[in-house]
Amino acid sequence: MGAILVDLFVAAALGMVVVGSTGAAYSRGPLARLHFLGPLSLLAPPLLAAAWTCQGGSFADTAKCWLTALVLILQAPILTHVAAHAHWRRRHPEPRTSPEELGP
Repeated sequence: MGAILVDLFVAAALGMVVVGSTGAAYSRGPLARLHFLGPLSLLAPPLLAAAWTCQGGSFADTAKCWLTALVLILQAPILTHVAAHAHWRRRHPEPRTSPEELGP
C-alpha cells in the first residue's frame, strides 16, 4: 500500500510540474508565467514530502524533507511578489530627479 501512495504522490507532483512548466512556456508575458508557477511552487513540495514520508525514511530525513517543503511553501509567495514587482518597476520606472531638485 505504501508503494502505491508513493507512486501517486510522485505522479501528482510530476504532473503538476509538467502542466505548470508547459503553461509557463506557452504563456505570453512574465506575469502570466508567474500565474502558472505559483500553484506549482505551493503544491508540489508537500506532495513530494508526503511521498518521502510514505516511503518510510528515517525520522531525521523525513523532518528535513518537511522542513524543506515548508521553507519552499513560505518563500513561494514572497518570491512571486518580488518577481512581479521587479517586472512592474521595469515597466514603470520612477522619474529621475537631480540632487538640486531634492533640496537640502
